[in-house]
Amino acid sequence: MVVGGIQRRSAGPEPPSAPAHEPLSATTLAWLAVVPVAAIGIVLVAVMGPPLGRLLFAVHPHSYVFLPSLATPAPAPEPTQHARYLIALAVPAILALGLLRVRAALIKEQYGC
Repeated sequence: MVVGGIQRRSAGPEPPSAPAHEPLSATTLAWLAVVPVAAIGIVLVAVMGPPLGRLLFAVHPHSYVFLPSLATPAPAPEPTQHARYLIALAVPAILALGLLRVRAALIKEQYGC
């Protein structure tokens, strides 16, 4: 720093030019992945719900009633909602499995196993 024509230096050591790179922990990666994974889950629910519902849950209204003669009108099953529910359950489970894999890789890198 130059003050009045005199260059003055601080008494302490000079700061490094680039900050030290710290490896990301599994917890930090989990928090960083929450929003993108949630966005991907919403897109999957919206896009894959109807076709997956038609594929997995065939509509047979009589299989949903105990006494078909008493059920008027027959209940209307909603296969799209069933498929969306399964997708919504699968997305956090896949995130958790991915984080376990990342954690194992971090441990392997840290300890050289």
